[in-house]
Amino acid sequence: MTLKFKRSLIYKSFLATLPLLSLANDLHASELEVIEVTARKRVENMQEVPVSISAFTADELNQAKLRDTTEIANLVPNMQISTPMGDSMPVISMRGISMDDFSLNQSSPVAMYVDEVYKGNPALQSAQMYDLERLEVLRGPQGTLYGKNSTGGAVNFITRKANFNTEGYLTLGLGTENRKEAQGAFQTEIIEDKLAMRVAGTWLTQDGWKVNHHADGEDTNAIDEWATRVSFTYQPVDNLEMLLRLSSSKSTPINYGYSVIPNEAGAGAGLYELFNNDSIGLPAALGVTPPANAPQYSYYNSEGFGLNEINESKTQKRNVTNDAISMTINWDISSDYSLTSITSWDQGEFYTPEGDGTPNKILEIDYWSDADQVSQDLRLTSNLNGKFNFIVGMFYSKEEISSPTNIPAFNDVDFNVDGSLDVNDCADPILFAQGLGEYASASGQVVDATLNYLSTLDPSIPPTLAVFAGLGCQLRNDFDQTRTSLAGYFDGSYELTDALTARLGVRYTSDETTLENFEAAYYGSDNVLFAQTITQESLIEDKIEDQVVTGKVGLDYQIDDSAMVYVNASRGYRNAAFNSQAFNAPFEVLPVKPEYVNAYEIGFKSELFDHLLRLNGAAFYYDYQNQQLLDIDPANATQRLVNIDSSTITGLELELIASVTEDFLVTAGLGLLDTKIEEGTVKGVDLKGNELTQAPKANFNLNLDYYLPLTDIGNLRFNLSTTYIGEQYFDVLNSELIKQEAYWLSNGKISFINNDETYNISLWVKNITDEEYMTKPFDFSDFGMVLTHMGTPRSAGIEITVNFE
Repeated sequence: MTLKFKRSLIYKSFLATLPLLSLANDLHASELEVIEVTARKRVENMQEVPVSISAFTADELNQAKLRDTTEIANLVPNMQISTPMGDSMPVISMRGISMDDFSLNQSSPVAMYVDEVYKGNPALQSAQMYDLERLEVLRGPQGTLYGKNSTGGAVNFITRKANFNTEGYLTLGLGTENRKEAQGAFQTEIIEDKLAMRVAGTWLTQDGWKVNHHADGEDTNAIDEWATRVSFTYQPVDNLEMLLRLSSSKSTPINYGYSVIPNEAGAGAGLYELFNNDSIGLPAALGVTPPANAPQYSYYNSEGFGLNEINESKTQKRNVTNDAISMTINWDISSDYSLTSITSWDQGEFYTPEGDGTPNKILEIDYWSDADQVSQDLRLTSNLNGKFNFIVGMFYSKEEISSPTNIPAFNDVDFNVDGSLDVNDCADPILFAQGLGEYASASGQVVDATLNYLSTLDPSIPPTLAVFAGLGCQLRNDFDQTRTSLAGYFDGSYELTDALTARLGVRYTSDETTLENFEAAYYGSDNVLFAQTITQESLIEDKIEDQVVTGKVGLDYQIDDSAMVYVNASRGYRNAAFNSQAFNAPFEVLPVKPEYVNAYEIGFKSELFDHLLRLNGAAFYYDYQNQQLLDIDPANATQRLVNIDSSTITGLELELIASVTEDFLVTAGLGLLDTKIEEGTVKGVDLKGNELTQAPKANFNLNLDYYLPLTDIGNLRFNLSTTYIGEQYFDVLNSELIKQEAYWLSNGKISFINNDETYNISLWVKNITDEEYMTKPFDFSDFGMVLTHMGTPRSAGIEITVNFE
């Protein structure tokens, strides 16, 4: 992305609004709607909040037809979302800060909240995009009111609460790939002016869109999910409100399938190149000539298939379930003070049977996670008439995770050529390498290559535990992790003058993470144990304790009723973590240090031309320390969590909403980023000067919303949106193999709405141009693998919504 292009994009985006504004004055456009948000834990006009925030109403979300979290990025500047484990586990990147250590015991540096309840573990984050009142996306560290794991920002889903009137809606839809969907809600008063109930639900099923050419496999990337939520509002007296929410969801689709990225032979060749050699396993991996009687194993050559086609043998169902209960109590103690208590319990289970993109059982992975979380947030908020106001509170959470992983490697290969698939196909090659047994396909070359391979490992590791590639083994690990967090926080503001306000926030957090019952072992394909590799007693460390202070200081100046400027300095923190992807040796489990971000931001918010144009912007600089990521050593198949010492991020954002006429609304957003690793090493490579992952230099979104009145019968509504995502890397090595070139995505929707808005009928299309793009590729070329998840191709459908009272 050249500097010339970025400047051109800025100029054109802004200049394009000028004729629209002139037209708006001529055509008597309507003032923009005031959007109220709770980003700072109190109800405020978004234009008066000195924070970079994007907020979307229920109507805007419906027009965008967002199904899940992965699609939010199309609406927000400098936000990207990848899918390392499919759409059930979104990984959010905000302003270049993202998660590069895809472990189910980890937490993202962009925090996810539902009704102010933190959803830390990936197993707790699915099925939120239905019956929403509002969506708020905060950019930048939120170390005061949100706390840990919000170094990149926070995403808040605010669901519709039960009100004291009877109403509801029902939406039914059909679409491509045999798509069928239903969504609806109903609310009513149970006790007059005291107790109300709202029931909401969603259901969606769709066949897989990724064509699978395997005779025994199904098309992958399907959808099969449902979710429901029951909400109660209880107001025994005027100054007390109690909100009880119970929710449950389940997703059981045919799992995703990996696309194979074709390569030229040689270094970094694709999986089919590596295993189309003379044999499978350790000899081929080490580049030596295999023995004459070694098992022959040829891998499907993916050339000729598109990236949305696969030949995958493992197509099982993913299973993700969530259950949650939360109670929010709002008590107005007086006109000056209010007390809020939020108590929650969450439980989630996650299972994904991951194939390897091949028709053979080369390297498959089964992931499980069972997470339970309880939390309590208690805060006192002032609403004083004087110059000083504050929020003070305490937060507690406890998260318990059990997370087994199983990696079947070459489980349909008879390595010892004894006519059976069993534990001996795992044991014999390893024992032979140590001179402790016979191996039917043995040769001197195999012995030399294997011993050379073993010698590259840490001398403290028993060689029997070291071999990874080319053995008929199952690598398994399992553990229990408990993470407790206790925090106290203060957020205050003081009006220095009528226009100038100083703000200070501080939070103290004490975190403790404990590993228990950790074990890793090698099993045969018949599930018989061969060797224990890691035990709880062998761990070098099994507890992490962090005490951290984060916060924010800032000034904001109200120029007039329609414009303000602000400057902030803030610090965010992401907790330390253990590596859950450890299979071979205790040192793999060692924890990494916490991440920190020191952020500096200057911004403005404005409404111009008699409130017909809303223009907000921010420029920022980040000092990003100790980014956590997974480092795989191809020499010995060990993998560890490591820290990148230091990176810097510089960026700019602009957001615009223009009311051109009463019937025509234009929304646009622009994000620019410049990321640079200043110091860090991965795989022995100096990363200095490389870009961070999922950090395109430019991104842009545009949404056009137009009503066409049809006199006596109703209105037509036209919605067209387009998003530009610049070139981006998906690993810190900036591998060209998995670089995503710049691309555009466009969506459209046409709706008929009758005059009293009791029903509407819509036709929609997503990815109009059928763009092919990667959502999360993996460069495992050291092992001969280059695989990727792909974005959803063009889809279309029809839906009808009925509103009733």
